[in-house]
Amino acid sequence: MAQWRKVVVSGSTAELNNISASGDIVPITTDGSSLGSSTHNFSDLFLDSGAVVDFDSSDMTLTHAANEVQVDGGDLVVEGTNKIGFGGAPSTDYIQKSTDVKVVAAADIILDPAGGQVSPASNDDAGLGEAGTAWSDLFLAEGGVINWDSGDVTLTQTADQLALAGGYLTVAGSITGSHFSGSAASTGSFGYLNVFGDAVIAGNLTFGDADTDTVSFGADITSNILPDASDTYNLGSDSQRWNDLYLSGSISASGGNHSITSDDTIDIDADGALTIDGGSITIGGDADVVVDVDASSFDLDSSGAISLDSSAGSIDINVVDGQTVSIGLNGAVETIWTPHGTPASEKWSTTNTAGTATDAIAVTATAGGIDIGAGTVLALDGAGGIDIGKAADVAIDVDASTFDLDASSTIHLSGSSVTLDGGSTGISILGNASEVDITTTGTVDINSAAFDVDASAGLTMTSTTMAFDPSSTFDLDAAGAITIDGASITLGGDADTAFDIDTSTLDIDSSGAVTIDGATSLSVIGSGSATFGDDTEHLVYDGSGNVDFDSVALDIDSSGAITIDGTSTVSIDGADDMNFTITSGTGGEDLTIQQIGANDSSIIITAAGTGTDAVSIDATAGDMLIAPNLINGKTLTIGPSSATQMVFTPHGTAANEKISLTNTAGDATDAIAVTATAGGIDIGAGTVLALDGAGGIDIGKAADVAIDIDSAALDIDASGAVTVDSSASTIAIGGNAVAQKITVGGDTGTRTEVELNAILVDINGGASGVTIDGGGAISLDSGAASNFTTTAGDITIDSEAGSVNIDGGESATDSVRIVASHTDGGIDVDAGTNGINVDSTGAISIGATNGTTLTLGRAGQTITMPGDLDINGTMTTIDTVNLRVADRFVLVASGSIRNNSLGDGGLIVNTTADGSGSALFYNDVGDRWGLTGEGDTGETQQVAPAKQYVVSVSQSAAPPTGNPGDFGRDDASRRGIIYIQTSDDVATSTVDGDIWIWS
Repeated sequence: MAQWRKVVVSGSTAELNNISASGDIVPITTDGSSLGSSTHNFSDLFLDSGAVVDFDSSDMTLTHAANEVQVDGGDLVVEGTNKIGFGGAPSTDYIQKSTDVKVVAAADIILDPAGGQVSPASNDDAGLGEAGTAWSDLFLAEGGVINWDSGDVTLTQTADQLALAGGYLTVAGSITGSHFSGSAASTGSFGYLNVFGDAVIAGNLTFGDADTDTVSFGADITSNILPDASDTYNLGSDSQRWNDLYLSGSISASGGNHSITSDDTIDIDADGALTIDGGSITIGGDADVVVDVDASSFDLDSSGAISLDSSAGSIDINVVDGQTVSIGLNGAVETIWTPHGTPASEKWSTTNTAGTATDAIAVTATAGGIDIGAGTVLALDGAGGIDIGKAADVAIDVDASTFDLDASSTIHLSGSSVTLDGGSTGISILGNASEVDITTTGTVDINSAAFDVDASAGLTMTSTTMAFDPSSTFDLDAAGAITIDGASITLGGDADTAFDIDTSTLDIDSSGAVTIDGATSLSVIGSGSATFGDDTEHLVYDGSGNVDFDSVALDIDSSGAITIDGTSTVSIDGADDMNFTITSGTGGEDLTIQQIGANDSSIIITAAGTGTDAVSIDATAGDMLIAPNLINGKTLTIGPSSATQMVFTPHGTAANEKISLTNTAGDATDAIAVTATAGGIDIGAGTVLALDGAGGIDIGKAADVAIDIDSAALDIDASGAVTVDSSASTIAIGGNAVAQKITVGGDTGTRTEVELNAILVDINGGASGVTIDGGGAISLDSGAASNFTTTAGDITIDSEAGSVNIDGGESATDSVRIVASHTDGGIDVDAGTNGINVDSTGAISIGATNGTTLTLGRAGQTITMPGDLDINGTMTTIDTVNLRVADRFVLVASGSIRNNSLGDGGLIVNTTADGSGSALFYNDVGDRWGLTGEGDTGETQQVAPAKQYVVSVSQSAAPPTGNPGDFGRDDASRRGIIYIQTSDDVATSTVDGDIWIWS
């Protein structure tokens, strides 16, 4: 029958009478038990003959043998002042240990070792005597030897001599005597000389006679060490080298070339500055080796040139973001490279602060081209002006969609020929109330169907020689007088042409002679006819009066030259048409109107006529030159300064050589009109071409014509709005197939807004895509359903510093819907350390419709659920290496009801390939925690038979009685339950610590 049974263990008391043992009585562990205690002692220990007391597994033994106790394996130590006595008088003959071990005898102590030696326990272990307690005398027999270190040095007596062998004699004090001998030859026979104290040796010293001899210094050296001759002796050799050299001063190598050579690394370290100086310094000059300089800062200064050359490889100068690479002198000439993590701060600058030459900064490609490509605006600026193509006569091609030439001062066009071509709309040159100056040392050629020069303030044409060559009639009309003046005036001088002067009055005045010559005859015809002179006679006026020709018509014909000279005014007036005509028969027959005399005199052509040709200067067959010899500093002015005026100003200084065309008072849209009815207008500027208008600039306004601007860069700046409109067709920006960027808007820090307004805004990007960047917010708003679709590649929505918000305002279960429509597609949601927060005021379902499996997290990561987790299904699988549960209690079998058969629950450890294993579980049938064997329990089982029960332990002060009440239903299911008594119980003779087991 099962009952409580007591288990005797350490801590409980067992009462024993005589113990009879057929074998050994041994403790449970070595050095774990005692026979008796300090308060409970055994009275006697009886051992038989030959008995052995064994200490520490025979480390030391006490053995009985016929009236002896033998000590083996160790020493017998007598502590304190106790003695070991000998013989019958232990009080006088003994060995005693107190501090020292004393051997005391009433008579002499005689040592008679059978081996013939009295030795210490070990070599160099003990001395004979000590300081303060010394032996009085040492008596040695004839031939006695004092032996040091096993014969290293010996002192032997023979007759009346002491022989020192194996070493030398060192004397700390004085040596007195007169009998000393040695060897002066370098044979090594002298031995060793040791001098204590000071020694002065006069003369030469030779140490050693072979390289096997050595010299050792045990003292410091207090003087210089100097060689006997320069460039003769070495410190060390190639095969025998010194180790380290410690210096606090300098190394001076002034005798010639010097080399520091090492088979391995040479490391030069300095706590302060390291200075390498010389007539020239070469690093890595012997061979092509790598030179690596690692420094917190590297400063390379030279009073002469610094050259970095690479005969085969590259030269790289690198610096991290936020730092700079500077070449040159700050405040003078300097180039700075500044890499930076922020694009707006990443720069390259070349600056000449003090240089004033025109080539203060020169970028020159002698054989190839120079390509300057700017990702945004290319800005060329110069406080003294901008010269393009100045150094040599080269072609300059400016291709621009719009070409804007603005100048706060003069715009100067200069070249072997300057062509302004305006196409079908013409060319307008506006002076804006200032001078328009067209100046050249060559010819100014104006070809047009008609050339109209209107000048409200007057038209001045100045030239050393001025020629008007019309192919037909040359008509000078003036509402007032027409004045032709010059140092000499020739009418019809190129060839023998008819010269017809029709005038109401012909007044020829000359301060000198007036000569009218005719090759045949000279006719002066009045109301009738009159002939004066012939080829041999002349009409001469002596200067006392006037010669007055009064006639209905005056016809002066000459087959030769006609000269009208006057020392004073020459006036030719007419009340009707008046013309000067020369019919030339060959080249060089010119019509010259010239004012001669370097003074403030003028040639004035004035017309009071009101017709459109009040003054008409025309060339019907040849070129027309106006002021081809106008000197520097003077101007050619056409029109009045207060109205419409064109001014040509040649000048010795290029910056002051100008052409201006000005309409001061006109306010019509075509106040200045440059028109080419059938051809184009070509305006070519050597530097900047500036078109400016106080009321705006209209290009192609008069008619719907195509405007083509070819430019390397097109810069449109407006203080107000910039508008590009098309009333009938598309507005295309970057419509040609050129791989260049189109930029709308400039500095993101100052440009407020770029706005696209249309019924439809269509942005198409090629293979490189469409990029929209904003330093602030980017808003895409629509009033209807919208989509963002890509036919290939990924769509990335990235907020590097903020959040990505997707908001669906519709009241529907799919108001925000993320779909991977491909049958093999997936949705990947990644987040940083702040995690992913999916929140809802309603339920959150993942995989509720079509999901087959649900994976949360990845290997090595943690998934945290702050609320309750409710998992429904038939099987929950956790595939982890280990499982940690922070909850203090884990409730299983919550859906089971205890009914002696279906209330089982616990843990199964898989031990087989089919998912079965051994279970630790609560057995409902036995009402006790139990175990199943390996492979006994499957993963789908709901009940299991217990193969073994888990032992449970309870405790109380009283000894146990009755059936165990905590676990088990019957004797079989209660077996093995343990009870521990925690207090003594006199009635049952049980004590605290007794252990009971139900069995």
